[in-house]
Amino acid sequence: MLQPSSAEIVAFAALFSASVYAFWRRFGPVADIIRRSKPDADFKLRPVGPRVRKFVWEVLLQGKVIRERPLPGIAHAFVFWDSAPSR
Repeated sequence: MLQPSSAEIVAFAALFSASVYAFWRRFGPVADIIRRSKPDADFKLRPVGPRVRKFVWEVLLQGKVIRERPLPGIAHAFVFWDSAPSR
């Protein structure tokens, strides 16, 4: 196994730190807004089954997009399905 040089370790640490900083600069204000929001008294996670079914239909199968705008929706679905990582 190859051992990284000191310069590579420093470069990796710098790039990793910059990446974490850039992520937190974008996500930090969103997390702060979520943290300061009032709890929703009537929010319930259950029933999970219909929520999962809706997620699969609207997000994975792109059903809502296809139903509302058939031709652009089908094109969008093909782009979405084609962009899935292959092994």
